[in-house]
Amino acid sequence: PVLITLRRGGNPSLLLRESSVLVDYNALLLNPTYLALGVCATITPKNGFVFEVTAIDRTAGVEVNDQNVGMMTVRPAATVRMSDLNRVNLKREDLRNAKLVMNGKTWRVENTLPRPTPNGAGDGELFLYLIEN
Repeated sequence: PVLITLRRGGNPSLLLRESSVLVDYNALLLNPTYLALGVCATITPKNGFVFEVTAIDRTAGVEVNDQNVGMMTVRPAATVRMSDLNRVNLKREDLRNAKLVMNGKTWRVENTLPRPTPNGAGDGELFLYLIEN
Protein backbone atom coordinates (compact mmCIF):
# COMPACT_ATOMS: atom_id res chain seq x y z
CA PRO A 1 0.00 0.00 0.00
CA VAL A 2 0.99 3.61 -0.56
CA LEU A 3 2.07 5.55 2.50
CA ILE A 4 0.64 9.06 2.54
CA THR A 5 2.17 11.46 5.05
CA LEU A 6 0.04 14.33 6.28
CA ARG A 7 1.79 17.29 7.87
CA ARG A 8 -0.11 20.00 9.59
CA GLY A 9 1.07 23.52 10.07
CA GLY A 10 4.58 24.56 10.92
CA ASN A 11 4.00 25.89 14.40
CA PRO A 12 5.25 23.47 17.11
CA SER A 13 3.16 25.23 19.74
CA LEU A 14 0.00 23.79 18.12
CA LEU A 15 1.08 20.24 19.14
CA LEU A 16 0.07 18.89 15.75
CA ARG A 17 1.81 15.67 14.85
CA GLU A 18 2.63 13.93 11.60
CA SER A 19 0.31 11.01 10.83
CA SER A 20 0.47 8.29 8.21
CA VAL A 21 -2.38 6.66 6.32
CA LEU A 22 -2.03 3.48 4.24
CA VAL A 23 -4.17 3.47 1.11
CA ASP A 24 -5.46 0.11 -0.08
CA TYR A 25 -6.73 0.87 -3.59
CA ASN A 26 -8.16 -2.63 -4.02
CA ALA A 27 -10.35 -2.32 -0.93
CA LEU A 28 -11.39 1.29 -1.51
CA LEU A 29 -11.75 1.50 -5.28
CA LEU A 30 -11.37 -1.70 -7.26
CA ASN A 31 -13.26 -4.22 -5.12
CA PRO A 32 -16.49 -2.15 -4.99
CA THR A 33 -16.23 -1.44 -8.74
CA TYR A 34 -15.73 -5.10 -9.63
CA LEU A 35 -18.51 -6.13 -7.23
CA ALA A 36 -20.93 -3.80 -9.03
CA LEU A 37 -19.74 -4.17 -12.65
CA GLY A 38 -17.69 -7.36 -12.78
CA VAL A 39 -18.73 -10.60 -14.45
CA CYS A 40 -17.36 -14.11 -14.07
CA ALA A 41 -14.87 -14.90 -16.81
CA THR A 42 -12.33 -17.57 -17.62
CA ILE A 43 -8.86 -17.05 -19.05
CA THR A 44 -7.01 -19.87 -20.77
CA PRO A 45 -3.38 -18.96 -21.51
CA LYS A 46 -1.04 -20.89 -23.80
CA ASN A 47 -0.38 -23.51 -21.09
CA GLY A 48 -4.01 -24.71 -21.43
CA PHE A 49 -5.02 -24.27 -17.78
CA VAL A 50 -8.33 -22.48 -17.19
CA PHE A 51 -8.42 -19.71 -14.57
CA GLU A 52 -11.52 -18.00 -13.20
CA VAL A 53 -11.37 -14.24 -12.76
CA THR A 54 -13.74 -11.34 -12.40
CA ALA A 55 -13.65 -9.00 -15.41
CA ILE A 56 -15.35 -5.80 -16.46
CA ASP A 57 -16.80 -6.17 -19.94
CA ARG A 58 -15.72 -3.22 -22.07
CA THR A 59 -16.34 -4.95 -25.40
CA ALA A 60 -18.54 -2.06 -26.53
CA GLY A 61 -15.17 -0.40 -27.02
CA VAL A 62 -12.57 1.76 -25.31
CA GLU A 63 -10.51 4.50 -26.92
CA VAL A 64 -6.96 3.42 -27.73
CA ASN A 65 -4.17 5.53 -29.18
CA ASP A 66 -3.17 3.85 -32.45
CA GLN A 67 0.51 4.71 -32.71
CA ASN A 68 0.75 3.55 -36.33
CA VAL A 69 -1.52 6.30 -37.60
CA GLY A 70 -1.33 8.78 -34.70
CA MET A 71 -5.04 8.84 -33.88
CA MET A 72 -7.52 7.31 -31.49
CA THR A 73 -9.42 4.16 -32.35
CA VAL A 74 -12.08 2.16 -30.50
CA ARG A 75 -11.28 -1.45 -29.55
CA PRO A 76 -13.15 -4.12 -27.59
CA ALA A 77 -11.55 -4.72 -24.20
CA ALA A 78 -11.95 -6.15 -20.74
CA THR A 79 -10.28 -5.21 -17.49
CA VAL A 80 -9.14 -7.55 -14.74
CA ARG A 81 -7.63 -6.80 -11.35
CA MET A 82 -3.93 -7.50 -11.01
CA SER A 83 -4.75 -9.05 -7.61
CA ASP A 84 -6.89 -11.70 -9.40
CA LEU A 85 -4.05 -12.46 -11.81
CA ASN A 86 -1.48 -12.54 -8.99
CA ARG A 87 -3.72 -14.93 -7.02
CA VAL A 88 -3.56 -17.53 -9.83
CA ASN A 89 0.08 -16.68 -10.68
CA LEU A 90 -0.64 -15.27 -14.16
CA LYS A 91 1.73 -12.67 -15.56
CA ARG A 92 1.01 -10.09 -18.24
CA GLU A 93 3.19 -11.96 -20.75
CA ASP A 94 1.14 -15.15 -20.18
CA LEU A 95 -1.99 -13.48 -21.53
CA ARG A 96 -0.91 -12.70 -25.08
CA ASN A 97 -3.11 -14.85 -27.38
CA ALA A 98 -4.95 -16.27 -24.35
CA LYS A 99 -8.61 -17.19 -24.66
CA LEU A 100 -11.09 -15.13 -22.61
CA VAL A 101 -14.67 -16.35 -22.18
CA MET A 102 -16.95 -13.64 -20.84
CA ASN A 103 -20.72 -13.16 -21.03
CA GLY A 104 -21.08 -16.25 -23.22
CA LYS A 105 -18.66 -15.01 -25.88
CA THR A 106 -15.11 -16.16 -26.64
CA TRP A 107 -12.36 -13.64 -27.31
CA ARG A 108 -8.63 -13.79 -27.97
CA VAL A 109 -6.37 -11.42 -26.03
CA GLU A 110 -4.37 -9.53 -28.64
CA ASN A 111 -2.55 -7.18 -26.30
CA THR A 112 -2.52 -5.89 -22.73
CA LEU A 113 -1.92 -2.56 -21.02
CA PRO A 114 -1.36 -2.15 -17.28
CA ARG A 115 -3.22 0.53 -15.36
CA PRO A 116 -1.37 0.49 -12.04
CA THR A 117 -2.30 2.26 -8.84
CA PRO A 118 0.30 4.43 -7.08
CA ASN A 119 1.31 1.19 -5.31
CA GLY A 120 3.01 -0.02 -8.50
CA ALA A 121 2.55 -2.32 -11.50
CA GLY A 122 1.64 -5.33 -9.33
CA ASP A 123 -1.49 -3.51 -8.17
CA GLY A 124 -4.37 -2.01 -10.13
CA GLU A 125 -5.90 -3.30 -13.34
CA LEU A 126 -4.81 -4.82 -16.62
CA PHE A 127 -6.60 -3.88 -19.82
CA LEU A 128 -7.02 -6.83 -22.18
CA TYR A 129 -7.48 -5.74 -25.80
CA LEU A 130 -9.59 -8.34 -27.53
CA ILE A 131 -10.30 -9.85 -30.93
CA GLU A 132 -13.47 -11.84 -31.50
CA ASN A 133 -12.62 -15.54 -31.71
